[in-house]
Amino acid sequence: MTSATIPVVVTLSAPPAGNKGILGRAGTMVQAAVDIDADKLKANLSSLVDKLGKVISVAEAAAGGLALTEVEVGIEITAEGGVALIGTAGAKASMTLTFKR
Repeated sequence: MTSATIPVVVTLSAPPAGNKGILGRAGTMVQAAVDIDADKLKANLSSLVDKLGKVISVAEAAAGGLALTEVEVGIEITAEGGVALIGTAGAKASMTLTFKR
């Protein structure tokens, strides 16, 4: 039985075999639609959310009585179905925490 897939547009250094990239030339970055295994994406996203929950609970405990009302993170999905916080070329990622008195 074949697993369900989810089409995702990703940025690649070259289009995957059989797929057409947008304005793709050799050596350039292109966007292409790839099919990602839904079960793999589900497992990876679940793992990331679990780990973020543990980090957020530490931030909440250290807030000194302030209530954490909102957390915003950017998630990147890789062509292989991996997930990670979105970072810049310098490997930085951001997380916005909103506290309320």
